[in-house]
Amino acid sequence: MKNFVMHLMCLMEIASFCAFPKLRAKATGAPTREHVLHHLDAYLPIAREHDTREPGPQPKKTMSWVHAVRLRELFSEWTPSLDVPPEIAEESRRFLAGLGFPDPRNEIWDTWDGSDEAAGPILTGGQSTDPTGGDPR
Repeated sequence: MKNFVMHLMCLMEIASFCAFPKLRAKATGAPTREHVLHHLDAYLPIAREHDTREPGPQPKKTMSWVHAVRLRELFSEWTPSLDVPPEIAEESRRFLAGLGFPDPRNEIWDTWDGSDEAAGPILTGGQSTDPTGGDPR
């Protein structure tokens, strides 16, 4: 399971690189195709079998592995660079959304630059993480 988590974390980083243009603009290079495919190939068999479910009275599969399969297809035909094709950016957003990130249509994808100030909406679905609710008292 430790290796699965490592591969998942690497894929989240790779997908973030592809999904967030302002974050990518800060990068000095792109991961290699072999690096990306290595993590996808390790992630896919376990993710397919144990795909996470959303909590609630009627849980539903997140289907993140379906998007990982599509990313595998796309990455096997593309040499990664700082210029990410729109199809890979969109599929990366869908993959991350399947893991609990914002809806792929949310404007945060085009505005977040990786700064800590903007991390709250990314990780909490737009809810403030400030325990005071912004009350200065």
